[in-house]
Formats: sequence, structure tokens, C-alpha cells
Amino acid sequence: RLWWLRGKRQLTEERVAFTDQEGMFRLEALTPGDYIVGFQKLTIEQAERDSPLRYPRVLWPSSNPDNVSGFTVRGGVESNAGTFNYARGTPPKIRGAAGSNCERDVGYQITVHQRIGGALMKRQTEIGQCGQPFAITDLSPGTYRLFFMAVGDGVSTLASTEMSGTRFFATAEINVADGADLDVQVKLVEAAGITGKVICECEKVQLATEDRPDIRFLALEENGLVSKVEVRDDGTFEGRVGIVGPARVVLENFRPDLYIKRFVYAGSEAGHTITATPGSNASVEITMAEGPATVKGNGGKSDHVVIAKWPITDGDFESTEVDKNGDFKIQNIAPGKYRIARVGAEEWSQKDLPNAAEQWLESALEITLAARETQTISFKANRQ
Repeated sequence: RLWWLRGKRQLTEERVAFTDQEGMFRLEALTPGDYIVGFQKLTIEQAERDSPLRYPRVLWPSSNPDNVSGFTVRGGVESNAGTFNYARGTPPKIRGAAGSNCERDVGYQITVHQRIGGALMKRQTEIGQCGQPFAITDLSPGTYRLFFMAVGDGVSTLASTEMSGTRFFATAEINVADGADLDVQVKLVEAAGITGKVICECEKVQLATEDRPDIRFLALEENGLVSKVEVRDDGTFEGRVGIVGPARVVLENFRPDLYIKRFVYAGSEAGHTITATPGSNASVEITMAEGPATVKGNGGKSDHVVIAKWPITDGDFESTEVDKNGDFKIQNIAPGKYRIARVGAEEWSQKDLPNAAEQWLESALEITLAARETQTISFKANRQ
């Protein structure tokens, strides 16, 4: 079995094929972009029963998975991936214990990601108890990032990789060679605390229509797991973030006619990002207002249309796919000055690379949006 994993920072697309008796394979209807490839040997019964990502033992065509040589698939042409050779070996093992600040017998979850071609691929999840040994087996040689998270009331609340109610957190990046038996001792510390309030300068006081609004924190440097806190009826929120370093703040389930007017972090106005520091607490104040803007138009033969305030902050941008006629619409945009650009399918496949959005928008069309404005965009003036 062979599968392609698209993207360099995040593995965003998976395709599977089986080799024939001579080891040949073929995949069709691929989205243009960069790909890397891995192999597994398994029976037909196993292949029909399970997804390939369920199998931890992967044979990558490189002795060092961090440097897997990928290749680019271009639209309208047939690509030859070449010949791949790989060797078998003894699967490495990671074992150890996690503890320190968390109480003994408190449950924790280990989420295991392997770094493949520069991207992190989730491989498996293990459950353990603070102070008790753990073992992660059947791995491939390579580099792994482990995320540990623990709560105060047992393992039952750790069923998902999205953190909510987590008290303790740790992360570690580890390299294991073929046949290695690595002993790792992990110190769990208090996860970064976050408190704040959402203020609405609105005629209607409700922040949401149906579901309770929440705030999600997305790691910007592969340094944590998606974390969320719920927003109370009075707009206040409080929780912990399973991230070390910069994180983007995303508001969900808020009224669609609201936009972020002002974002204050640690007492200073900033972009929609925070820096999470384990063992410390930070405050955020978000001011919402009614009357976001909308942009629409025709993107022609492009794949996506992207828009961002300029200069761009932390790679933060909004995007939408164009429809079969090339038409697009992006809603709920805060008033202000922006750059907007069309992005082709091959360029879009690079969206997770550092500075990708900056490159798309460097010479893009500049627009100014007013509150409640719907602006129709013509890309004839675009200098790209």
C-alpha cells in the first residue's frame, strides 16, 4: 500500500493505491501540488478493514524521514515518481514516565505526531497515569513530537485531540533510530492560563444566535494542540491553553453580523495572536462591533481568493474557494485597508509554508472596506 501526503507543514490530503506484483503503482485525479510518499506491507484483509493512518509501522523511502524527498504534481501532465527503495528493521520504542506537578494516578493523554518531510502527521494516541510508566511501540525511525495533557478528574475527558479543561501540559520532540529503546522522563507543568472578556459595542447584546460561543487557540509553530475555552453569557472566559509559544485566536459560534473591532492582549492592542507560556496567565480583551463588510467578484480560473490586512500579521488571512463560474464571496470582514489576490491550485497547495500569504499579497490589489459595505472586486487592476 502506498499513500501520498500533500503539503509540507501540514499533511492536508491523503490518497491510497496498491502496488501490483512488480511493485508498480498509479494514482489519478491528483490535486496539483507537492507530495511525499510512504509504504506499508499488509494483507488485503487488513487493507479493507482499516485506514492506512491506523497502522503505525510505515516504511518511508528514506533513512531519515525528516528529509523525505518529495516531488511536485502539475496539472494536465503525467508525473513519474521514480523508483523507491526501502529497508526493513527493528521498530524503535519510546518509553518513560510523565509526572512532577500533576498528582499521582491523574490520567493523561499522549498524542504522537511523526515529522515527515517537515510536516507533522498524527500517528497514535496513548493513555497513561501520572507517575506511571508509558510505552509507545511499533514506530518508524525518525523524529516525533509528543504532546502530553492531563486533567484533574481522570482520563474520561481526554477522548479528543482538542484540549478543553486541561490543567497540565508538556511537549517534547524526540529522534529515534532503528531498533532504539529510548527512555524519556517528562515533567508536566501547569498549562498556560488565559482569561478575558468579549465586549460587544452592539444594539443587540447577545453574542451568539444558538450555540454557545467559544474561543479556539491554534498553535502557529507546531508547538501544541488546538485548545478552546467557552465564553460565558456575560462575555467573560477563563481556561488553559495546551500550547507553548505563539497561537492564533479564532472566534467561533458568534453572530455572523459581528466582527472584531479591537483585540487587546496583555494590556496592548495587537493582532489576533497570543504567546502562551506554561505556568503563567495572560489576559485578552476582545471588542466586537456590528456591521462587517463583504467582498465579492469573479476570480476567473483561480482556485482560491485570499484577503488580509497589510502588512500581514502572523500570516493571518481569510480565504474562500471560487465556484465553477469563478465567482466568490468573503463575508464578516472588519472594516479597514486590505490586499486581495487570486491564488491558483498549485500556489494554494503551499499555503502552510512560512510567508506564503505574504508572497501572494506582496503586489496584490489594495482595497478599503467600510462598515456594512459590500464591495465588488475587479482583478483587472491587480498587478500580479
